[in-house]
Amino acid sequence: MFQNSSFFQNFSTLGKEDTPKSQWIVEDTIANWWRPNFDPPRTLGKEDTPKSQWIVEDTIANWWRPNFDPPRYPYIPAHVTKPKEQTKLFLVQLPDKAYFAVPKNFKLVAAPLFELFDNSNGYGPLIASLPQNLSRFNFLYNPP
Repeated sequence: MFQNSSFFQNFSTLGKEDTPKSQWIVEDTIANWWRPNFDPPRTLGKEDTPKSQWIVEDTIANWWRPNFDPPRYPYIPAHVTKPKEQTKLFLVQLPDKAYFAVPKNFKLVAAPLFELFDNSNGYGPLIASLPQNLSRFNFLYNPP
């Protein structure tokens, strides 16, 4: 999760928000957005500098905005026929070793899941719901 340093308690997930009607390929959209923003700069003259490789495993959650007001809902409200915005959270598997180029106005924050659970005042409802959304997955740790 990333914290915007211009605001004290502003935690967010990063990505682009699309209208629900758009048709796009998940891996390409994530790659096209992620690489220019968070891949380390490529060394000039070295074409063999590796790009980040990741695997998009599954969709974790869908959040909807019926209009452009701040609240998001994990469902489309009954009175809404065409939601204005959809936010998708993806489970992305990173390689064993990776470099992140974090922008200067952001700070990379590692928070344990038990701290996120039921803490929407501190992290917001979208991030605070991650433990419940991730509970449907079975994570296995394979030591090296």
